[in-house]
Amino acid sequence: MILTRSTKSISRLTRIVIGLLTIAVIGIGTSGCAVLLLGAGAGAGAGGAVYVMGKLEDELNASVPALRKAAIAALKDLDMPVVKDRGDKLTATVESRTADGKRVWITIDSMTPSRSKVSIRVGYMGDETRARRILETMRRHI
Repeated sequence: MILTRSTKSISRLTRIVIGLLTIAVIGIGTSGCAVLLLGAGAGAGAGGAVYVMGKLEDELNASVPALRKAAIAALKDLDMPVVKDRGDKLTATVESRTADGKRVWITIDSMTPSRSKVSIRVGYMGDETRARRILETMRRHI
Protein backbone atom coordinates (compact mmCIF):
# COMPACT_ATOMS: atom_id res chain seq x y z
CA MET A 1 0.00 0.00 0.00
CA ILE A 2 1.34 3.39 -0.98
CA LEU A 3 0.82 6.17 1.59
CA THR A 4 -0.09 9.54 0.30
CA ARG A 5 1.08 12.78 1.86
CA SER A 6 -2.30 13.37 3.59
CA THR A 7 -2.26 9.88 5.16
CA LYS A 8 1.27 10.46 6.47
CA SER A 9 0.16 13.82 7.94
CA ILE A 10 -2.80 12.26 9.69
CA SER A 11 -0.66 9.47 11.03
CA ARG A 12 1.93 11.94 12.32
CA LEU A 13 -0.78 14.17 13.82
CA THR A 14 -2.33 11.15 15.55
CA ARG A 15 1.03 10.21 17.07
CA ILE A 16 1.56 13.77 18.30
CA VAL A 17 -1.90 13.91 19.90
CA ILE A 18 -1.44 10.53 21.57
CA GLY A 19 1.98 11.59 22.83
CA LEU A 20 0.63 14.85 24.26
CA LEU A 21 -2.28 13.06 25.92
CA THR A 22 0.10 10.55 27.46
CA ILE A 23 2.30 13.32 28.83
CA ALA A 24 -0.78 15.12 30.20
CA VAL A 25 -2.07 11.98 31.95
CA ILE A 26 1.34 11.24 33.45
CA GLY A 27 1.66 14.88 34.52
CA ILE A 28 -1.73 14.93 36.20
CA GLY A 29 -1.13 11.58 37.84
CA THR A 30 2.18 12.62 39.36
CA SER A 31 1.41 16.22 40.24
CA GLY A 32 0.25 17.46 43.60
CA CYS A 33 0.00 14.51 45.95
CA ALA A 34 3.29 12.92 45.00
CA VAL A 35 5.07 16.23 45.45
CA LEU A 36 3.32 16.72 48.79
CA LEU A 37 4.31 13.25 49.94
CA LEU A 38 7.93 13.83 48.98
CA GLY A 39 7.82 17.15 50.80
CA ALA A 40 6.22 15.48 53.79
CA GLY A 41 9.04 12.98 54.05
CA ALA A 42 11.64 15.72 53.85
CA GLY A 43 9.81 17.87 56.38
CA ALA A 44 9.24 15.02 58.80
CA GLY A 45 12.91 14.12 58.65
CA ALA A 46 13.82 17.71 59.46
CA GLY A 47 11.64 17.63 62.59
CA GLY A 48 9.05 20.24 61.63
CA ALA A 49 5.29 20.25 61.24
CA VAL A 50 4.16 18.99 57.84
CA TYR A 51 0.96 19.92 56.03
CA VAL A 52 -0.25 17.05 53.85
CA MET A 53 -3.62 16.64 52.17
CA GLY A 54 -5.45 19.11 54.42
CA LYS A 55 -3.92 17.94 57.69
CA LEU A 56 -1.09 19.42 59.74
CA GLU A 57 1.04 16.74 61.41
CA ASP A 58 3.86 17.00 63.92
CA GLU A 59 5.65 14.85 66.47
CA LEU A 60 6.09 16.44 69.89
CA ASN A 61 8.02 15.40 72.99
CA ALA A 62 5.04 15.09 75.30
CA SER A 63 2.61 12.40 76.43
CA VAL A 64 -0.90 12.08 75.03
CA PRO A 65 -2.54 13.40 78.26
CA ALA A 66 -0.20 16.44 78.31
CA LEU A 67 -0.94 17.25 74.65
CA ARG A 68 -4.66 16.75 75.20
CA LYS A 69 -4.57 19.35 77.99
CA ALA A 70 -2.49 21.63 75.75
CA ALA A 71 -5.02 21.27 72.92
CA ILE A 72 -7.93 22.21 75.20
CA ALA A 73 -5.99 25.17 76.61
CA ALA A 74 -5.06 26.32 73.09
CA LEU A 75 -8.68 26.20 71.94
CA LYS A 76 -9.74 28.23 74.99
CA ASP A 77 -6.99 30.79 74.27
CA LEU A 78 -8.33 31.10 70.72
CA ASP A 79 -11.96 31.42 71.96
CA MET A 80 -12.91 28.17 70.25
CA PRO A 81 -15.41 25.84 71.96
CA VAL A 82 -14.47 22.27 72.87
CA VAL A 83 -17.19 20.20 71.21
CA LYS A 84 -15.71 16.76 71.90
CA ASP A 85 -12.96 15.61 74.25
CA ARG A 86 -12.07 11.91 74.52
CA GLY A 87 -8.83 10.22 75.35
CA ASP A 88 -6.65 7.88 77.33
CA LYS A 89 -2.88 7.42 77.64
CA LEU A 90 -2.52 6.09 74.07
CA THR A 91 -4.80 8.27 71.97
CA ALA A 92 -6.98 11.35 72.23
CA THR A 93 -9.41 13.31 70.07
CA VAL A 94 -10.46 16.90 70.64
CA GLU A 95 -12.98 18.58 68.35
CA SER A 96 -14.02 22.20 67.98
CA ARG A 97 -15.57 24.67 65.54
CA THR A 98 -14.34 27.95 64.14
CA ALA A 99 -16.47 31.09 64.26
CA ASP A 100 -17.42 30.53 60.61
CA GLY A 101 -18.61 26.98 61.34
CA LYS A 102 -15.65 24.89 60.14
CA ARG A 103 -15.06 21.73 62.15
CA VAL A 104 -11.67 21.27 63.81
CA TRP A 105 -10.22 17.85 64.58
CA ILE A 106 -7.17 17.40 66.78
CA THR A 107 -5.95 13.80 67.02
CA ILE A 108 -3.10 12.74 69.28
CA ASP A 109 -1.46 9.31 69.10
CA SER A 110 1.24 7.94 71.39
CA MET A 111 4.53 6.93 69.80
CA THR A 112 6.39 6.36 73.09
CA PRO A 113 5.39 7.27 76.65
CA SER A 114 6.98 10.71 76.18
CA ARG A 115 6.50 11.35 72.43
CA SER A 116 3.26 11.73 70.47
CA LYS A 117 2.03 12.49 66.98
CA VAL A 118 -0.44 15.38 66.63
CA SER A 119 -2.73 15.82 63.60
CA ILE A 120 -4.84 18.94 63.13
CA ARG A 121 -7.45 19.42 60.40
CA VAL A 122 -9.54 22.57 60.07
CA GLY A 123 -12.55 22.07 57.80
CA TYR A 124 -13.04 19.21 55.37
CA MET A 125 -10.60 20.63 52.81
CA GLY A 126 -8.09 21.82 55.41
CA ASP A 127 -6.87 25.28 56.40
CA GLU A 128 -3.13 25.33 56.93
CA THR A 129 -2.95 28.81 58.45
CA ARG A 130 -5.51 28.05 61.16
CA ALA A 131 -4.06 24.60 61.85
CA ARG A 132 -0.59 26.09 62.34
CA ARG A 133 -2.00 28.74 64.66
CA ILE A 134 -3.65 26.05 66.81
CA LEU A 135 -0.40 24.02 66.90
CA GLU A 136 1.67 27.08 67.87
CA THR A 137 -0.77 27.85 70.68
CA MET A 138 -0.66 24.20 71.83
CA ARG A 139 3.15 24.34 72.01
CA ARG A 140 2.94 27.24 74.46
CA HIS A 141 0.94 25.03 76.85
CA ILE A 142 3.22 21.98 76.83
